[in-house]
Amino acid sequence: LLEGSEGLEPNKLLRLEIFFSAMLRHSGHQPRLLWKLLSEQPKFFVQVLELNYRPEKRPKRGPSTDHDEIARAKAACEILDGWEGTPGAEFSPDEREEYLYQWTRSVLDHAQESRRSRGATIEVAKVLARAPYGKDKLWPCLAARRFLEEHLDGLFGCLHAEGFNRR
Repeated sequence: LLEGSEGLEPNKLLRLEIFFSAMLRHSGHQPRLLWKLLSEQPKFFVQVLELNYRPEKRPKRGPSTDHDEIARAKAACEILDGWEGTPGAEFSPDEREEYLYQWTRSVLDHAQESRRSRGATIEVAKVLARAPYGKDKLWPCLAARRFLEEHLDGLFGCLHAEGFNRR
């Protein structure tokens, strides 16, 4: 269905890629526009994240019984788990590190505004953990080390866990 999608309106293609994200993930085909937006638009990344994580510091409630909300959360989870990209991957190593740092900063800022900081920290750690090594051939990448030096709450633990899980 999405093979000859070049002529489709971008919004329609994006809706199709989101709707079929779970099937695409297991079919070997990649949702190109969806991955591009996650990589290039931190606010879009946070919008997907908002579907999967509830706001922090709000009254506790039981599990949702809203089937649409559950379906959106599952789709968002599939999207975040299925994306293996790294923002700035197409740039030179120095440019990539700066782009990744700025992308991460923007994601964390937007997530804080929507009270999803913990969820953003978890998801950003996944992205930083899979980023290519820095020029010094050390893990994690330089962008991740810059954030660790800033002592961002929870990032060290999440990044450590992701590094362990990626072995």
